[in-house]
Amino acid sequence: MTKFTIERLSGRSANTWVNSATFPGYYPQDVAESILDEYPHLDYRMVPVTIKPYRRHAAVTQLELRGAIAMLGGAQRYLTRTASVGPCLGEYEAFAIFNDAMLGVTRQLETL
Repeated sequence: MTKFTIERLSGRSANTWVNSATFPGYYPQDVAESILDEYPHLDYRMVPVTIKPYRRHAAVTQLELRGAIAMLGGAQRYLTRTASVGPCLGEYEAFAIFNDAMLGVTRQLETL
């Protein structure tokens, strides 16, 4: 199903169209046409919008996996640098979670 956005003419001398602040959303065709019919004296137009399907935030390429490993390693280093002097159970658990995640991502990278 195609959605439409409403644009308005920016200026009469320049043929520049911008997104309408009055109608900022995405509308089905019949709703967009009814908006244009309701305000015939204003310079509005409807433009089709292609909405990309949602991609779950899971790394699928080697570059993304290497980036995830680098971020997890950086988080581990930050955690060990800012750790308190005494032993803290929360910091140990956080480090263990980062370590398990890093092992999982490394294994996933090796399977590619």
